[in-house]
Amino acid sequence: MQSDVAAVADLLADQFAIHDDRDMGEETAREGRFGYSSRHLLVQVAPDHERAEIRQHTASVQLRTVLQHAWAEFEHDIRYKGTVSEQDAPDLDRRFTLAAGLLELADAEFSKIRERLQERSGHELGEADPSDPRISAQDLTAFLSATIPEAGWSRTEHYEWVSGLLLELGVTSLGELGDLLRSVDSAAISVQLGYRYPPGAVRRLDDALLAIFGQRYVQLHGNQERTELLTSRLRRLQTPLV
Repeated sequence: MQSDVAAVADLLADQFAIHDDRDMGEETAREGRFGYSSRHLLVQVAPDHERAEIRQHTASVQLRTVLQHAWAEFEHDIRYKGTVSEQDAPDLDRRFTLAAGLLELADAEFSKIRERLQERSGHELGEADPSDPRISAQDLTAFLSATIPEAGWSRTEHYEWVSGLLLELGVTSLGELGDLLRSVDSAAISVQLGYRYPPGAVRRLDDALLAIFGQRYVQLHGNQERTELLTSRLRRLQTPLV
């Protein structure tokens, strides 16, 4: 889905310098057409990367949904390998355009299905264990949906994961969490981190906790595999805007 493409692009932006970011689908849509959809990024490692031999190189990354990729591969095989006669070209152009429109519709419908599942996620997560001091994933999902309704849905396991981080911080109630979130300027965080797409609810919470707790958050046991990533984000949060 398009939200997954945006999520991967955001992850790449955290890890690399982005020199160019083009959404070919948006460009096609602005021209009033249906057709090739893909997000193209030109990336480069950080100037202080430990491997000097790759610092000067850039790489092109293309991100597509499964449906977009299927369309692009099929179109390439048919159109660009010299197998289409002049007589057939107009009809095939029309059919490729029709297929592109249907696939765009399918991607949109899959996104709506995900949103519907989000609304019903409380049923999927099941009953909270009263002996567990953590904020339940079910309660956290409902709380974040109400607190930051503009944020996209995150995966079920991500709510469970960030609930564990909250427990490490000693945050075990929605009241405490609400007080924490009111203490930060979420708009300023968005500007500092330069989101390239509307981030999901768990990502928004993750960044808010990083802004509040700083290095303490980076060093949580549950973040041990993300230390470098979070340190980079923290530097961005602490760098004054010019």
